[in-house]
Amino acid sequence: MRVILSVAIGLAALALAGRAEAYPQFQLSTGTDSCGQCHFNPGGGGLLTEYGRDEAGSTLSMIEGDGRFLHGAWTPPSSFQIGGDLRFLGGVRVGEDTETLAFPMQAELYLRPRIGPLSLYVAAGARPSREGFAAGSREHYLMYEPEESDWYVRAGRFYPVYGLRSQDHTSYVRRHLQMYLYEEPYGVGYGRYGAGTELHVSAFTKTPSAELGTAQDSGVAVYYERRNDESTAAYAAQTKLTLSDTDRRGWIGGVYKRWMEGSKLLFLAEVDAGVQTFADAGDADPRLQTIGYVGATYFAKGGLMIGGVLQSYDEDLLLKNSTRDALELNVQWFPYPHLELHLLARAEVLGVAFGDPITLVVTQLHYYL
Repeated sequence: MRVILSVAIGLAALALAGRAEAYPQFQLSTGTDSCGQCHFNPGGGGLLTEYGRDEAGSTLSMIEGDGRFLHGAWTPPSSFQIGGDLRFLGGVRVGEDTETLAFPMQAELYLRPRIGPLSLYVAAGARPSREGFAAGSREHYLMYEPEESDWYVRAGRFYPVYGLRSQDHTSYVRRHLQMYLYEEPYGVGYGRYGAGTELHVSAFTKTPSAELGTAQDSGVAVYYERRNDESTAAYAAQTKLTLSDTDRRGWIGGVYKRWMEGSKLLFLAEVDAGVQTFADAGDADPRLQTIGYVGATYFAKGGLMIGGVLQSYDEDLLLKNSTRDALELNVQWFPYPHLELHLLARAEVLGVAFGDPITLVVTQLHYYL
């Protein structure tokens, strides 16, 4: 019965597609140094490595089980990895109008054939559109990574490594930094891992057509992270320059991560400052912008994570009431390998309208192959 259920969900993953990223909460807190240890994608998210599947089966879940593909019913050869994610979301959004939410958030299949140090990574399925769903691949790239090496190069379609890379695409550090749904650009990337450090450099360009995605920016991104000797704290510096047909943006920022073993608390923070100019309006004043994210997650027993997040985004520091602030609660439970239940509650305020917040409460069911 378990195998039948796994196969059925795997077939369903071919029908729909959404978006998922890595869980930055698992870095440092589980003894994992970088996202690339648990995921084949250097930026995290998507297909799990053997180490990542072992962690999901033995460390992260309430009940220990088999985190391998199809619960271990079939083991793919090392030269061909396969996996997938299926998420369903339900909830309510209360603002000027009340909106009930219930839809497949993600259903996606991951494939990774490999010949020696060269691999092809593909995330395929279909994406929501006004007409229903459209088939396609939001992520696909060739990657060269010599065995036992400390570097890689890749070329294709992917998000540049930047920021916290939260699994929540609505977080400000994704939404307002051109990493929202289907904004994956095409580009090339280089990365190198050292003793307690990692460096990622990406150059990218917009998608060639609207049918392939909504990325409209070209540019470069650099992310450098350093961890302490105990791998309980990480500090990162980052910069990102983008240009589109309408504007130019320059960002500089930093990331902080701190794991406190005794209290089972993980702190995550990111701040970015940017300047936006407009190519099609030469007399328009530049916009000075800021984005901030501060969060703490408590790792309770039984595969339970409880977290709080405070976010802020100001699209124009010189304009009054241009801020957007949000306070949210996340409760994530991993009762058994391959399964996650997630509750998110968020209150968002535009400008100074503190008496009229936009409230979002959603639940999410997540299953991975």
